[in-house]
Amino acid sequence: MYDIDGNQLTVMEWSLYRATLGSVHLGDTTLGDYRISTVYIGLDMSLMGGRPLIFETMIFCPDEEYSYWMDRYSTKQEALVGHDNAVKMIQRHMERLSCGIT
Repeated sequence: MYDIDGNQLTVMEWSLYRATLGSVHLGDTTLGDYRISTVYIGLDMSLMGGRPLIFETMIFCPDEEYSYWMDRYSTKQEALVGHDNAVKMIQRHMERLSCGIT
């Protein structure tokens, strides 16, 4: 368990930290039917070792190609860049759809 700056916390420290943190959204963008959400999780989601992945971007939409698309990050800065990249990816996708290109 980690704080938003990547410092490791005990279970008790993390619980108290999360209770006082407020919003965990770093980005929340809606483009038509597409919602791109980037949040601080605080739990290491790397599963395979390596740097702790404590931030996550997900795309929620009716489009099977991007529905529940996800990426995870170790730092707040990586998460912010990742959110912007996901928004740009969906913008390009929507432009292709509007031109009839799939």
